[in-house]
Amino acid sequence: MESYVNTSKLIAIVEDNEAVLLAMQGLVETFGYRTAGFASASAFLTSGAINEARGLIVDVQMPQMSGIELFHRLIVAGYTTPAIFIAADPNPRVEKLLLEAGATTYLAKPVQSEALRVSIHMALHPAPGSGNHENHRQSCSIRKRHRDR
Repeated sequence: MESYVNTSKLIAIVEDNEAVLLAMQGLVETFGYRTAGFASASAFLTSGAINEARGLIVDVQMPQMSGIELFHRLIVAGYTTPAIFIAADPNPRVEKLLLEAGATTYLAKPVQSEALRVSIHMALHPAPGSGNHENHRQSCSIRKRHRDR
């Protein structure tokens, strides 16, 4: 089996539920990655991890600033950190908008460990010509379309 582990890569996890955040960090660390956990989008945005993170796992719905708004702000600021979204109440419309805007994957909670491992690998090693990360970022429309739903 090919090893996907690279301990030098930091995965930032933004999740307002402390128990979920800690569990997610523990799981991602078993895959061999370093993690940095944040209880809010604003905490992540003001951290040094924003420049170091090679991947982002973010809850869709959080108080104050949603994962969608965080993603929009990162896009506008020019960050191309691959994002994996997790949702307690999956919404196919939101999923479609996020994937069109360049999200790597959209997973339902509780997240299956193998699905997360594969998603992280896809985020860090996009297939050539997949269009992930560089050719996406329909940034202005993601926020507007989400509000219009």
